This record gives sequence, structure tokens and C-alpha cells, in this order.
Amino acid sequence: MAIKALDLSSMVKYVSKLDTGEPKTEWHLGILDTRIRKQLEDVAWEYETDPSQPGQAKAKASFNLGRSEMDFVAFGLKGFDGFIKADGKQVYFKAEDRNVNGKIYHVVADEVLKIIPGDIVRELAEQIKNINNVDEEERKN
Repeated sequence: MAIKALDLSSMVKYVSKLDTGEPKTEWHLGILDTRIRKQLEDVAWEYETDPSQPGQAKAKASFNLGRSEMDFVAFGLKGFDGFIKADGKQVYFKAEDRNVNGKIYHVVADEVLKIIPGDIVRELAEQIKNINNVDEEERKN
């Protein structure tokens, strides 16, 4: 079986393992194009040295995992059902445009992204990464 191209219009509905309440919040996760996926992965870590002092300079490594997770959710979350505020009011999904290297992406608005709990952001980011991988059937070939 041949490798399948990504269907950039497809969406997966996901319920968090941490969601113990009723009704459950349903998160709508989308497929990322490969260009933005790789760019988001590059944000996760940085490594630099001082070129003016080769062999003597200490290298600096940064692991930006939180920022990377937030970006994966910003680009990969396409909507939700049943996400409520602490006061019981419905949170409405809102997107905004972000220009990345001349291409416009519709991403989760910061006002929405910043109120998603951190553990949920981490879990959603992992799920978004997983749905953008080659499936098991394709790996066997």
C-alpha cells in the first residue's frame, strides 16, 4: 500500500482522558500541512554557539516545549463543543489570521488559547502531532 497524502481538510474529534465530567468537551483537531508542522517542531528547541570563539565558547541549548505545545494547539485546534468557563457560560471558538512566511493561517485566537488549561494543551498538542503521522498500515509496507 502506498503512502497517503495528508488530507488537510479532515478533522478528528477528541475527548481528553482528563475529562471526567459530563457532558464531555469535544475538541476538533485538524491536520497540519507539513511546512507548518516542521516549523513548529523547529521552535521546540534551539542550539547556538558563539562563532567568534570556536572551540572555546559554551553552547546554549533552549527547549521551548511549552511554546511549541501552544503553537501546535493554535494551528491544529479547529473548534470545540462543550468547553465552558468557570461560571458555566459557554466558551465560543474564535480564530484569527497569522502570517507565516507569506502564507495566512487561521489559528485559535489568543483570547481562547490562553484559557485552555495547560494539561489539556499538552494533551491536545500530542494528539495533533499523532494524527499528522504515517499510520500503522502504511508503516508495515
